[in-house]
Amino acid sequence: MLVYIDESGFPDLRDNTTNPVLAAVCIPEQAHRKLSREFYKIKSTFFRNPNRELKATKLLSPNVFQNRPDDRELVERVFELIGESGLAVFAAIMAHPKQRPDLPAGFIPNQYRFLLQRIHLYMSESIKPGDMAILIFDGDGTAGIKGGLGPGISNYLFRSLEGQSFSTILTSPLFVDSEITAGIQIADLIAGCIRHVHVHERSLQRREKADDSFESALTRYYRIIQSKTYDFETDTMTYYGLFTMPERYLYQTAKNQEEEQTSEGN
Repeated sequence: MLVYIDESGFPDLRDNTTNPVLAAVCIPEQAHRKLSREFYKIKSTFFRNPNRELKATKLLSPNVFQNRPDDRELVERVFELIGESGLAVFAAIMAHPKQRPDLPAGFIPNQYRFLLQRIHLYMSESIKPGDMAILIFDGDGTAGIKGGLGPGISNYLFRSLEGQSFSTILTSPLFVDSEITAGIQIADLIAGCIRHVHVHERSLQRREKADDSFESALTRYYRIIQSKTYDFETDTMTYYGLFTMPERYLYQTAKNQEEEQTSEGN
């Protein structure tokens, strides 16, 4: 199982994103080639250079949906592909911090830990025995995390009791160039859509009938994302596939919070 993980916004005082999102897109290896091929075909229809990277920051905006019909149609086609594909989506929706999260080197922020919980549960319940999740991130994994994301993930999976129990996840993540990696671009668009939905949530809830607006499109895309996620019931709690993180979790290390978890779903 290939698991592409990307974020939209970052929980940091220097980032003004209201609700940063960290999303994971799980694609079975046997389905990956077909998905990548269809993704490439879509881009070939709209761009002379089909290797052009798709970014939510450039494509998910009211201006695009009002004034750039080709780009809007491109986004429509990509989310249709997501809806038709046999992938799974999990995401953490965070609060904007009021103080600086300051984890020590070697730790991963809780949003990564909570996402790994869902990935492990999905692998354990939905995938054939022996299959393993390969975590794939954009870039080199150094931005915003002391000691780097790669060592933090490995430390967590090797050394913490909870991490050691995630036997379906390979302990060494991969880091790739998003410009040439379809899975990362899809994860970026999904994370961006989820973030926008939470920004526009009140007006979306007030809307009584669909129209051609940006907010109406977001509602449709979000429903596709919801259809691709899973919730997991355990003896103690429900692990929601799309889950909100109270602000306090941004300041707490995995070690201190090994038994604590948010139960607020979307």
